[in-house]
Amino acid sequence: RAARLYKTCLSRIPAQSPHRPKFLTKLGDTLSLAGMGVDAASVYLEAAELAATEQEELELQRRASLQLLRSGQFSQGLALAKGVMKAYGLTLPSSRSRSALSIGFSEFKRSLLNTRFRERPSKAIADEDLRRVDTCFSIAAALVLVDHIRGAYCQSQCLELSLRTGEPARAAVALAVSGSLAASGGAIERSARLLKQAESIGMRLNDQRTNSMLSGLRGAIEYMAGSWQKARHSLERALELGERLGGMSWERNTASFFLTGTLAWMGQLRRVRAAATMMIEESEERGDLYASTLFRIGMPAVAWLATDDPEELGRSIHEDAARWQPNQYYVQHFLRDLALANIKLYQGLPEEASSILERAYAEGRRAFILHSQFGRIEILTQRARTCLALADHDHAGQAVSKWIKLARKDAVATLRLNRPWGSALAQLVLAAVEFRQGRVEAGVAQLEAASSQLMASHMTLFAAAADYTRGRLLDRK
Repeated sequence: RAARLYKTCLSRIPAQSPHRPKFLTKLGDTLSLAGMGVDAASVYLEAAELAATEQEELELQRRASLQLLRSGQFSQGLALAKGVMKAYGLTLPSSRSRSALSIGFSEFKRSLLNTRFRERPSKAIADEDLRRVDTCFSIAAALVLVDHIRGAYCQSQCLELSLRTGEPARAAVALAVSGSLAASGGAIERSARLLKQAESIGMRLNDQRTNSMLSGLRGAIEYMAGSWQKARHSLERALELGERLGGMSWERNTASFFLTGTLAWMGQLRRVRAAATMMIEESEERGDLYASTLFRIGMPAVAWLATDDPEELGRSIHEDAARWQPNQYYVQHFLRDLALANIKLYQGLPEEASSILERAYAEGRRAFILHSQFGRIEILTQRARTCLALADHDHAGQAVSKWIKLARKDAVATLRLNRPWGSALAQLVLAAVEFRQGRVEAGVAQLEAASSQLMASHMTLFAAAADYTRGRLLDRK
């Protein structure tokens, strides 16, 4: 309704009126709050062309780039973001390898320091300094879940700027985002330390918006650590706080994605399907490609397979993927490939699944997506399962030993990552290897150990499958 009123006002304001940029900005803000990012960006850019000052134009371009990136319009959003960052003296490397090298240097510098800082109220900080922090954060947050390594590079700048300026709410969120990146890379202790510092600041501030974001980031960290029960609690709290505040559609989409993934790993597939269906319908109405894609790929896709309609799932995934940049490989492409490989396994086509996973592994390494420990566990365990399926489909028996050896290799690589949930999945693979090599008793023991660890990780559906298989084998004996 507010958007319609602003549009009515604008229809009566002359094109050259000095009041027009103000009303366009308010319309853009309204559309942004409603989660209509593409429409909001278009309005912000129109306002930017009419802006009275260079600073106003830059701020409107920042808002437009943020809305485009958060809505999945990545090519246009990134091009705009680069110009805004350059104007504020910030950099975004042109290649992922340059980003990785820059991050390495930044992390080395930061390892010599600590993350303590002198807090300053926002009114004591120059507006330009705050805008620089906001620019860096908004672009980093949007990039991290799409182009992981360049998002991490922006975030390393954001943390440094936030600590230097000292505004506590911004510093708290920057610390927590850096904690989530540390967790993604497997640095769990560093992640916990950063999160603890962020939450202590948030508790003192008692600001609901900040605490909603911190709760969502805690949930993301717990998700990447495989602490599903804790992640569910944190993410549900973030969504509850965000619902009260309103205007946090991107944060809601992201928290909901982690929550549906959490529930999928916990085996609550009916709930995943219901939540994903609702989120897809809402995002498609808003023209939000980022959100509509998220709830069809990765682990949540398993819930769609549970309805025994792999063809429809594959069709919808391909339709969404066609709207992302074809000449790039982002996190969404990686999660798409995991989902498509699962579809092929479900359809009894392990050769096709293997081809998809080999592409995902190669592209994921080039795009630095496999810097994420979580991503490595996902693809290693899925590739191991595919090797087992290839061994079963090798009726001539000429390559069975090769596939079994490769499955064991990926399972052992997963064990070395030392994450309880990943180790439990690896034990399932090793149990299957034992069975295929005729060591039934050893396989049963592996299943029992896997079931115990799966239950401890709250992965009840996986545990039930392990117990069912173990029971059938014991009955045969």
